[in-house]
Amino acid sequence: MLGITPQTLRVWEKEGKIKPVRTKGRHRRYDDEMLREIVYKSKPQVQKKTVLYARVSSTGQIEDLKRQISQLETFALSRGYCYEIYQDIGSGLNFNRKEFNKLVMEILSGKVLRVVVNYKDRLMRFGFELFEKICQNNLTSIVIINQTEAVSFTEELTKDLIAIITTFSAKLYGARSDKNKRLISEVKNVIYSEDKVEPNRGAGETIG
Repeated sequence: MLGITPQTLRVWEKEGKIKPVRTKGRHRRYDDEMLREIVYKSKPQVQKKTVLYARVSSTGQIEDLKRQISQLETFALSRGYCYEIYQDIGSGLNFNRKEFNKLVMEILSGKVLRVVVNYKDRLMRFGFELFEKICQNNLTSIVIINQTEAVSFTEELTKDLIAIITTFSAKLYGARSDKNKRLISEVKNVIYSEDKVEPNRGAGETIG
């Protein structure tokens, strides 16, 4: 975590910079908070910022994107945060989002104090724990305004599920094959009949 040798830790202990806990066998133990403090002090200090992150899955949800940003700004201003707005249009299953990747790189560079989102799934659909760990290791906090699911959660998750099946089916049978088209059609019918979600135009387009 620190990128230093055990000998350096022993020197720091003698200099009083760090106080490890000793086990019965006289082994040194360092708690997480202690190491984070050393990491923070050892890094060049930069002005850390607050990032407001908003995301929607498609261009047809631009109004929702605007509402997210408005809510984020209201929240940030009420707490006196100086902020920057990052926004993406793309699936929560897709990690190759321009602004999201920029955010991750800036977190790793120690430039982000906090990330504010409306809902946890705006950052990603799966793997949130990994992102959370990255933030913790770089002293970045995550602020989630709404802990309950968004109204569009089921519909958006449905689209993501169809996208996954479409992608794998296209790789197996070919994007334009009749077998692929039949499979996707059947999947859509099953999902929408089970969840009673009306398919939107373009929701099941083949992904090449």
